[in-house]
Amino acid sequence: MTYLRTWKKGKRLYFALVRTRRIKRGAKKGKVVQEVVRYIGTTKDLYEFIEDAENKIRLEDVSVTNVLEYGPIVLLHKIASMIGLQEAIEKRCKENEVIPKIIEAISAYKAFKPLSKRKMAEDYPHTAFPMTLDLPQERFYPQAMCRAMDAIKYSDMNELLSDMREKLSLKHQVNVERMLIDGSVITSEGTKCELLTYGYHPMGMKKKQLTIFLAVTEGENIPVHLLIAKGNVKAYKVFHEILSDRKSVKRTFTTIVDNGFITAESLLDLRKLKIRIVTRLQHNSKVSKAVIRIVNGNFEEVTLYTGSKREISRAVSWSEIKERLEPEFDEIYAGFCFIAYKSYATTEEDHSAMRKKVEKAEKKLQKLKQECEAKKKRYNSTMKAVFAIVGGIERFVEYNVEMIERGAKLEYEILWEKFNREEEMYKYVVLATNVPDNSNVDMMDAYTKHYDIESVYRTLKSDIEIEPLRHWKKHRIESEIFLCVLALMLRSTLAILLKENAIPLSVNKLLKQLEYVKLVELNGKVMKESIGEGSELLSMIV
Repeated sequence: MTYLRTWKKGKRLYFALVRTRRIKRGAKKGKVVQEVVRYIGTTKDLYEFIEDAENKIRLEDVSVTNVLEYGPIVLLHKIASMIGLQEAIEKRCKENEVIPKIIEAISAYKAFKPLSKRKMAEDYPHTAFPMTLDLPQERFYPQAMCRAMDAIKYSDMNELLSDMREKLSLKHQVNVERMLIDGSVITSEGTKCELLTYGYHPMGMKKKQLTIFLAVTEGENIPVHLLIAKGNVKAYKVFHEILSDRKSVKRTFTTIVDNGFITAESLLDLRKLKIRIVTRLQHNSKVSKAVIRIVNGNFEEVTLYTGSKREISRAVSWSEIKERLEPEFDEIYAGFCFIAYKSYATTEEDHSAMRKKVEKAEKKLQKLKQECEAKKKRYNSTMKAVFAIVGGIERFVEYNVEMIERGAKLEYEILWEKFNREEEMYKYVVLATNVPDNSNVDMMDAYTKHYDIESVYRTLKSDIEIEPLRHWKKHRIESEIFLCVLALMLRSTLAILLKENAIPLSVNKLLKQLEYVKLVELNGKVMKESIGEGSELLSMIV
């Protein structure tokens, strides 16, 4: 039975459709559990869901005996044929003709409706996959999927991507001369995988993690190269090895250094490799403060390659700054130039979060002081509590703890004046680069491109649901990641088709519209039915 479940988080109500099922095997056999059929969202989302449901016709009322999901499946099958997905897999898996079809089905599922392998097998008969792929439902089950994954070798993955990219370039121009490369950490479930090492979850819970490095074409986001490495604690080491490889990394590439690597040590390391860098500097660094003083609030509005507008300063050379700083900075930044730009989102959010943290710490210190005055706290426990409260905001708090008879005395002061001075700094972001002859607009354009590769990882994690990886064996984990990258290629190719056909929809919105294109068996006859514009959109693209 499916029913609506409600829960409260903060001041908001959230809704989901939930059903109960009984576990059939294992240690918990016979136990009744709940599983979410569909997450709805907030109250506003619930109203939209009800309105949408009211507009749909009950299929049972018109003698419909079978309904098959059609729209997204036929579209993704056409795209898979366009990039030669089955041909590329078949070239390396000649012993079994079913494997390419299973690989296409899994990657298509991940592109529009990521499910577990068990749920894919359950959903498969209710889709048009058996007809489009000529693959009967008896041959599409979890064990067959795992065998198909085993047939993909890690050493062949980048060759497969290359074959599909070349096939796509016959119809649509794909420029591999300009690429975006980035790494990201993903989590895995399981305990026996030799590929993974322990990383640390922000909440303090241990989870298995690994790092994937992905190169995509600039603009189209077509996958070019995939590298899988162990753990997250050695991410910089792997990144350093990639950049040190003179054969694979051209010296003309520009490396955008963002969160995680913006330290003096990593910048000096990259400089020694003679790599071109565009980097964001930390807000409270001495170089950032020197640049902002020289700029002195003089900004001009420019239009970037994305069409967005930013207020940026003129380019400031190192020779203008070095007299204001210590000599050791010269080894890192000699030959660099700098710009500052006004931040509209990230840094203001960061500073707002910091203000809340300081205010929260002030309340906790006040409560701790009262407990000390009531002689409820000893010296050691007071010191331990203070260290926990001021962690991360030490520069804004001055405190003194003294040992007294049968207790401790706490005195503190929140340095709000210093905090407010830094607030002005948080309005600006300073960029530095060693790329020669770069104007201030060129530098801003180059740095802005890191948002494009970050959007690729958002797609992998949110829409394709690459994590958590529920596999134990090394080659299965590698194959699962590769299938997610294939799904990304399908979605990226679909985005190219949307642009070429001037359809003003995102990939997610289009796939949502196509969900209403069905194959319906009505009184023994099979016909295509559509609610809304889905059928027209499908005919425009296919």
